[in-house]
Amino acid sequence: MEWGGVLEAGRPASIEPLTHPWRLQVEHLHRPTGWASPGYLEIGHDGLITGVHAVAPVRWQPDEHVEGFVIPGIPDLHSHAFHRAIAGRTECRQPGGQDDLWTWRRAMYDFATKVGPDELRDIAAMVYLELLRGGSTQVGEFHYLHRDLDGRVFADPGTMAWALVDAASTVGIGLTLLPVLYRHGGIGAPLRPEQERFRLDVDEVVAVAAAARDRDDPLVTGGVAPHSLRATTTAEIRALLDAWRATGGGPVHIHVAERVEEVDECRARLGASPIRLLLDEVGLDRDWCLVHATHATTEELAGVAAAGSTVALCPMTEATLADGLFPLSAFTALGGRWGIGTDGHHTTDVATELRCLELGQRLREGRRNVVAASDGIRRHTGRALLDAALGTDASMDPVVGAPVGRIDVGARADLVVLDGRVPALAAHGPETVLDAWILSGGPSPVRHVMVGGRWRIRDGHHPAEDAVLARYRATLERMIGRG
Repeated sequence: MEWGGVLEAGRPASIEPLTHPWRLQVEHLHRPTGWASPGYLEIGHDGLITGVHAVAPVRWQPDEHVEGFVIPGIPDLHSHAFHRAIAGRTECRQPGGQDDLWTWRRAMYDFATKVGPDELRDIAAMVYLELLRGGSTQVGEFHYLHRDLDGRVFADPGTMAWALVDAASTVGIGLTLLPVLYRHGGIGAPLRPEQERFRLDVDEVVAVAAAARDRDDPLVTGGVAPHSLRATTTAEIRALLDAWRATGGGPVHIHVAERVEEVDECRARLGASPIRLLLDEVGLDRDWCLVHATHATTEELAGVAAAGSTVALCPMTEATLADGLFPLSAFTALGGRWGIGTDGHHTTDVATELRCLELGQRLREGRRNVVAASDGIRRHTGRALLDAALGTDASMDPVVGAPVGRIDVGARADLVVLDGRVPALAAHGPETVLDAWILSGGPSPVRHVMVGGRWRIRDGHHPAEDAVLARYRATLERMIGRG
């Protein structure tokens, strides 16, 4: 595959691997307990961090000086890459009737019938490049476009999945590929014709996930994703888990309790809410990521927190689809873990997602600085939001399948550099810079982005951006035309 002569075989031509351990002297370096100003990093041949210092080691000679505020790359826990192509195309109220997730879904299904491997690769490459620019260095791709345009299984059931891997490799983002088990068109209902593309058997889903996880690529891994309690039964989920764990296992992601109607239907048809069913009939642990969980009860959240599972919140998509607001204060009071996702990609900027989350909680609770609220200790909201989205003590590793979300020895060298010269960060120091980045507007201050020890974004630019954008535009104009 060629991308306008700039890229071949889906890999950036101008980004070379490290030829020796790399040393960075950083103006301000994010640490779990504060900032090191300056800080010192050592990165090994394999792209993992081998040293982090607040004081320069003896005879230290940096290979590069990095100005600005350096934070860890932020995991994006939930993505449907192809949804980016319909963002802004469903914002028109039709005469009569209700407009919500279910009406939006019809437009999504219609578009999904047009997306083949080439289209998926072109769209995903654009999305993943935008995510890098927004500060995300690992993306969990919740992937359910499995079959061909006529609903037939490809000779290789992973054909569509490998298009996503190719897109991620093109821009150099980390990818957690999450092939979806999608067996029913609703509780007890067969798949509808427009859903036939989503069907794979348990063994096919596990084979694709295991192939991604075991791939000889330090930036690609895999997990499995039962779509929801509407599209899979608890028996099917247990069978999926048994088969997945027999290969070595890893991340398990699921949509759950996104809408009140979904929770009510589960209770009426299955005798319990979707989260209760997962707790009682399947079992949760640290590998699990529950996407949305918007309409969870306090009792259910206590069970999720006790299991060590993570909730993926997607504030912009949840707001766009009018899903509701997650009870974040109750969950954090229980010691619950959460991270951030961009889902339908109504934004690809992690700061915007975190801002939407905090402001939604302020409206819900009628007070300010909700996420920073604690046991009387003075905390800054930006820092609280970022630290939660990164996870603590490697808590993101199980649900992502990669050592990301922290600047520490053994972690992947994923770095995001915030430029202190942009207006939003003017005159801000380490104490307030994250508040300014997340809670104020203006042009993004993300200047450089490193993934796996290699700079992917430099001064706001990626070496493949022109080719990726050209392919994206051409693909959408061919598929949709100009609206």
